[in-house]
Amino acid sequence: MKITRGGMVEVPITCLVPAGASTTCTGQVLVLTVDSLGPVAGGPIGPVRVLYAFVSIPAGRTDLVRRRMPPSVVRLLRRGTPVKVRVSARLSTAGRAAAIRTLQITR
Repeated sequence: MKITRGGMVEVPITCLVPAGASTTCTGQVLVLTVDSLGPVAGGPIGPVRVLYAFVSIPAGRTDLVRRRMPPSVVRLLRRGTPVKVRVSARLSTAGRAAAIRTLQITR
């Protein structure tokens, strides 16, 4: 996972179906903080959504999922303390059950 200077978050996601198959993996990618945080003073406290995206990736390819984060979340993640995030990808192909992969990253 990478955060750009412009406040974009980037996460590489791979479709694990063998290349050459005439199918795509479609589904959702969600990145949340593990700990409960309050990105806005006086606001709600809880896991912060860093990224949510609906993706469609051709078989055997890796795509970079990019989304812009709100400025308050960018400031929160750029503080000096490490923040753990959980990356969940729920992808499926036509006629197959969804594959769920969860990854925990510490910045």
